Amino acid sequence: MAARNCLQWIQVLLFISLSVQLISAEHWNYNDTHWSELCEHGLRQSPINLDIAKAVITNHSPLEFHHYDAKGRVTAVNNGHTELVQGFQSWTEQPYISGGGLKGRYYLQQFHFHWGDVDSTGSEHTLHLLHYPMEIHFVHILEGHNETSVHNGTGVIAVVSVMLQVADEDDVLANLEDAIIATNTSDNVVVKYEYSPAGLLPKDTATFFRYEGSLTTPPCTEGVIWTILAEPRYVRNELNFLREHATEEGDHLRHNWRPTQPLNNRVIYLNSSFTQSNGAKHVLEEEALDLFECAESAARAWRVSLVTAVRRPRSAVRARRSSDSEDHPKARNLTDGVSDEISQPAGCSGGSISIDLYRDNQELRHTSST
Repeated sequence: MAARNCLQWIQVLLFISLSVQLISAEHWNYNDTHWSELCEHGLRQSPINLDIAKAVITNHSPLEFHHYDAKGRVTAVNNGHTELVQGFQSWTEQPYISGGGLKGRYYLQQFHFHWGDVDSTGSEHTLHLLHYPMEIHFVHILEGHNETSVHNGTGVIAVVSVMLQVADEDDVLANLEDAIIATNTSDNVVVKYEYSPAGLLPKDTATFFRYEGSLTTPPCTEGVIWTILAEPRYVRNELNFLREHATEEGDHLRHNWRPTQPLNNRVIYLNSSFTQSNGAKHVLEEEALDLFECAESAARAWRVSLVTAVRRPRSAVRARRSSDSEDHPKARNLTDGVSDEISQPAGCSGGSISIDLYRDNQELRHTSST
């Protein structure tokens, strides 16, 4: 029994060493995110801004999460850059993903978090230039490969991103709160037993963005398949606990997100769960998205509704601009239709934009705010 326990601890330490390689290189920190000497000078870097108007609609099957509901022993560690949860390689049923347009099985190695010093920033990817307060990255490696071969070509690493919003209900990190508090100091390690990552996932795994990018930390390896799930989850106290984490230098890790990188002619794909029932496709027109570029404060309040809008096809989404001006005729249809009405603040012309959710020509929801 002692020998077995010793072997398991050796495996745990090995997993820590290998997993940290995926999110660290030489000495670096988030006070200087240029990283010009540490990162590749590539043209396919991450994170990026997700522009819905430029996304190409796909109709893949939902992304499938296998054995995510299994339970096993994991370790949580503060490595000075993030809170890292790992150890899944030792599970009898190691979690993996497939489907959703992926070619093969990708096995979960670790997941970690990115956050900001205030709730208006934190996520690495942005949705129409807007941040979520927090983002989880689930790092997977293609079957038949390991941590030492992640630099050997495109498609070896697949990262799934889940956005977190601040709310009092549905606190998805509650069962990790003790580990987050205990790993406040850099390099502290906590072992958790009977842990399952399934609770971190949203219900909708069919609506997601997909693009090819890189790791978001040095050495910023390219060829990573990114999947950003559209439906967010919610977090509460743990975000403040993470902001108190110590860096390698002993400072507070108030924020740990890399700024968005140029798209450089890459294609962003948007897979919609709604399109799978009727085969419809849509691209929200640029004019309908003026709301998000012009009225940032309104867009922040409407972020969850935007996610809902993403999940509707063009044939079901009708956006109207209401105005008495000649340039913007009253009730002008901008697209074919999900919903909320938001008044644009001072400095934005054209009145308000009303976006209503329709299906089979019946209005499902209409709310308004002034």
